[in-house]
Amino acid sequence: MTLNPWRVVASNTVWLAADRMTRMLLGVIVGAWVARHLGPDRFGSLAYVVAFLAIFQSATSLGLDMVLARELARPSGDASATLGTSLRLRLGASLVGWLAACGAMVLSRPGDAEALLLTALMAVGLLFQPADLLDLWFQSQNQNWRAVLPRILSFMLVSGLRVGLILNDAPLWTFAAAYLVESALALFFLGVSYFSFPTTARWHWQRERARALMGDAWPLLFSGLSTVIYMRIDQLLLRTLSGERELGLYSAMLPFSQAWHFIATTICASATPLLVNLHDQEPAAFMRRVADLFTLMFWSSLLVCIAMLFAARPLVSWLLGNEYQGSAQVLALHVFSNIPVFLGVAQARYLSIVGNTRAILIQALCGMAASIILNLLLIPRYGAMGAAASGVGAYFISAVLCNAVLEPKIFIMQMMSWKRNHAEGH
Repeated sequence: MTLNPWRVVASNTVWLAADRMTRMLLGVIVGAWVARHLGPDRFGSLAYVVAFLAIFQSATSLGLDMVLARELARPSGDASATLGTSLRLRLGASLVGWLAACGAMVLSRPGDAEALLLTALMAVGLLFQPADLLDLWFQSQNQNWRAVLPRILSFMLVSGLRVGLILNDAPLWTFAAAYLVESALALFFLGVSYFSFPTTARWHWQRERARALMGDAWPLLFSGLSTVIYMRIDQLLLRTLSGERELGLYSAMLPFSQAWHFIATTICASATPLLVNLHDQEPAAFMRRVADLFTLMFWSSLLVCIAMLFAARPLVSWLLGNEYQGSAQVLALHVFSNIPVFLGVAQARYLSIVGNTRAILIQALCGMAASIILNLLLIPRYGAMGAAASGVGAYFISAVLCNAVLEPKIFIMQMMSWKRNHAEGH
């Protein structure tokens, strides 16, 4: 009897969704409570550092995630060498990233001791980022629950810590330290989980494998940096052009809009091993499954947008309070960025599997340029609403419109993703 290939995807998706759902629910609720407690100005200060560090976090990942997901999913691959080589690469990058983040904050905000303290604390979390390798190992072996349970546990513990900080009216720096605690706990619990399901051989370094991995990953490294810049430049420019309060209003809204990204990343991460095998063995079936994935992404994102359009005002009023009323209309606009984001996550997986990582780089660079231009044009006049409109436009240009030139087949699939079986004949 032939097993429906999407049944395996569905099984993995359930576990990954459990992690993302927990993070979404607790993150939105506790995050809103933190924003309400700190107020728009202080929350804006914290959000600025988070957005600032996101750039360095992307750089220290070295663009390896999608490459590793592909390599670890291949039965013929040497997982111990791949993971050991990646670990050493990422540890070195993380140390450099911490130093660079602190130095860049000193240069960009001279004399701002609070911003430097927040940066120094939160950037230590970069040193724990190699824990993501354990997550990728479990995903590649269809053992998602081994990664999900440690992450859920660490996130729940830190959510409790944040509640305690709120109740005790703790200073701002302690909220920054909570990010560091979460990273450390995740590494510890993932390590415990790994020892119950290790690789067959000890992790080890291979110079040639390092060159091969980085040869595939360097376009993803720069595309990841470009993507983070165009996802975060709105917050950085909002503070510069409109002040910390406007940034606080905008940043408090973002979790309500971006929390839904977990749907796209979860489904696509679960589908990757299946798609890799189909690409290697049945190219025609591979394209059909990619088309199915785009259809699923479109309808999932559209449902999210419709739901949040009606829920924006009551959610903001209930969770954030009167000080954040201006966030509701921003949320109602920004949530439509989910449509190109969902389609973009799927096409990035496709491009990684077929080895066209340079297209991902070009798309990210186009998105970054579009985001910077749109934000500079719209933020001075419309503030947070301008930043939201810029986000929707930049995501569409990067994730969809660029494919008209770079990957016409994918562009057609994306534009026809509202209907099924649109890949027939491709």
